[in-house]
Parts: sequence; C-alpha cells; structure tokens
Amino acid sequence: LEAGAMKLALEETDAQDLVGVPLAQLVTRLRSRNLEMDVPANLPIAVDLVLAAQAMVTLIDNAAKYSPPDAPITIRARARGPEVVIEVADEGPGIPPGELEHVFDMFYRLQQTTDASGAGLGLSISHGIVKDHGGALGVESVVGEWTRFHVDLPIAEQRPDLDGAAGEAERG
Repeated sequence: LEAGAMKLALEETDAQDLVGVPLAQLVTRLRSRNLEMDVPANLPIAVDLVLAAQAMVTLIDNAAKYSPPDAPITIRARARGPEVVIEVADEGPGIPPGELEHVFDMFYRLQQTTDASGAGLGLSISHGIVKDHGGALGVESVVGEWTRFHVDLPIAEQRPDLDGAAGEAERG
C-alpha cells in the first residue's frame, strides 16, 4: 500500500454487495449479534470488490470485537453528493479523543485494556485501501457510548476512469 504498487481491478457494484460480502465472511462471528441494516439498493460504486470488502470486514469485525455481545451493530449507507457513505457503528466503549487521531496508524492499538487480539494493522490497511479507491475513511466516537466509522467512496457515475480503471489505478 505504502509503495503505491497495489493494482485495483475496479468494477461497478452496489453498496449492498460491498456490505453483503463481509457479512457472509463474518457469519459465524455475527451469528448471535443484533445487526441493524439500512443499506438501500441502487447505490452504485466503483471498487475492487475483494479489497474494499476486506476493509469492510475489518470495520465490522472490530465493531463485534469491541462492543458488548448484546449491543447492536448498525450498518448504514446513503448517497451524499458525489459519493456513497457507508457507516459501521457500535455501542462499545468508544475511543478516547486523544487516541482518535492515531487509530489509522500502523501497529497502533488502543491503550484501554481488552481481550481483543491483533497487530494494530487492520485499520491502517483499511485506510490505505479506501484511499486508493479515491475515498476516505473516518471515525467519530464518544467514550462510553459509541464509535462510528464511515467509508466515503465515489459514486460509480462520478468515475470517468471506470472503463480504464486498471490503468488509472496503476498510475495513482
């Protein structure tokens, strides 16, 4: 990611597919969770579905990992101007304000004590994947209440490079 050598195979897909693929991969982890979904049809995006789905897996998996088992996980999508915004929210412990700016840093793990494992690379990799798609990955949180990640991706119609997407991604 850092070297810019990743080749994207962009294809037009729907936000429902970008959410559905990770949900299928995480079916065992999410089996007993309350998922609240609001992802309408016909939100076309141009993504490398394998890579973009991996970024979404990280966000959804983290929501399950860092929130109580009885707390809902909410996934929403909507069009906003020239982009589709997909949100993954949980009602977990939240992220302290001083740590919010570091959550996308490589090897960074929250200072709070938790049983969750990991190397601190998932959010950094997800951030790079979304950025390489011409999008943005952000986070908001209130300690003790909730955390919400948002993935902003260009609407497919806003991507004149879709037909020649592989060449553009190689140069980008």
